[in-house]
Amino acid sequence: MSRSRSGVLLAALAVALLVVTALVARPAPPSQPALAVRSSEPTGGRALALWLESLGYSVDEIDAEPYAVDPVVSGLFILAPETPFADDAVDAVAHWVEGGGQLVLVTEDGPRALLDRFGLRVRFAGDRLAEATVAQPLLRQPPVDRVRVDTWAALEGQEGLAPWLVAGDHVVLGSRAYGQGRVVVLTALRPLSNEGLADAESAALALNLVGGLPPGARVAFDEYHHGVVRGAARGLWQLLLANYWGWALIYAVALGYLYLWLRGRRFGPPLRDAVAARRSVSEYVASLGALYRRAGQRGYVADRLADQLKRELATGLGLNPRLPDGAFAQAVAERRATSAAPLADALARLRAGGRLAERDLLTLVRESDALKARLLRRPG
Repeated sequence: MSRSRSGVLLAALAVALLVVTALVARPAPPSQPALAVRSSEPTGGRALALWLESLGYSVDEIDAEPYAVDPVVSGLFILAPETPFADDAVDAVAHWVEGGGQLVLVTEDGPRALLDRFGLRVRFAGDRLAEATVAQPLLRQPPVDRVRVDTWAALEGQEGLAPWLVAGDHVVLGSRAYGQGRVVVLTALRPLSNEGLADAESAALALNLVGGLPPGARVAFDEYHHGVVRGAARGLWQLLLANYWGWALIYAVALGYLYLWLRGRRFGPPLRDAVAARRSVSEYVASLGALYRRAGQRGYVADRLADQLKRELATGLGLNPRLPDGAFAQAVAERRATSAAPLADALARLRAGGRLAERDLLTLVRESDALKARLLRRPG
């Protein structure tokens, strides 16, 4: 395999590992955003919308393009928005609140542009806030003493911030007037979620948030900033940017090209490497002999030479090379009408070749070759 092809395979493997890591290491997000009114998951907000509807409120969703708040809406819920607020959306919400609407914003990390317009800020509390207590007697219909919040965020205001729920020195729920309306900010998602509303304290808090609205008032939930936009076509690029798997693919492609660029690989067919010349048989024999010499295997070599001598004589004389050395020497002597002693002596000395010096072994091999030549020579 060429170097360029192996580099491409390594890059592909690295990209595959990166994609798997990105998809596995980070928990899969819920199928719908947190506090979405269409979500029945524990973190969803469907229970709140259905409950308000059962109490006689007229419940709408804001999910149309362009973003706007109907002036007849008395209460607006912006619950855990996921997409940024554009300037025109901030202006629309601020103008509606200024005209007398009540905004309930639930968030742990923004939206900064909208909060800045109202002179508010959500910051990291430094510690996990498990429970919040009432700061002043504002939550009385029905009465609320303490609420489980499970949040890491706290609320700050430049001026006019009225704290409702606090955890130590941190404000978890507060409000401030804006024009003729009011902005209420909660920095915990749990109390208004499907799971949180099962707690009596959280349910009482939800009733207090709409307690100032007239009976049968029209309330709206902002689903636009959960990514639900009617009539908006979403291309491939928007899908990639809106999902974790899309970001994983973008990072993988970028790292793959970076790897190939740093390795100096061409984006084309790989260059073929020159075929290495094969070793000759003589080089193989020489290297094998050097290994035997280094290991001191003279006995093994001498024993193989004895077997080779018997095979060559047996082939030329039509004998069985598997006969014992003495019987084989006698059979050769009978076939050639000569004495068996020279061959038997040569075989015996080769079998004991491990005790010979290298020079003596070479002399014995030459004598054996001469004996073989005489025994295989035709008479006359």
